[in-house]
Amino acid sequence: MSAVSAKPLSPRGLRNFIESLPSDRKAASIERQLRLLPRWIEEEHARTHPSEKVIKHLEACLKQINLLARSVA
Repeated sequence: MSAVSAKPLSPRGLRNFIESLPSDRKAASIERQLRLLPRWIEEEHARTHPSEKVIKHLEACLKQINLLARSVA
């Protein structure tokens, strides 16, 4: 059975998960999310039929990661 969940983490759940990581993994995870989330948002916009629900979710995740990056820095 696959360990991948069909339901994504909520933005708050993502923040809680990253906050629970050790500091070195936390910094790497924040950097990765700050690099990938904008790209995923662009890719969703570029689709033939972009999903507003997916875009809003990704933007909410990006907002949480930005807040987390400011509090860690």
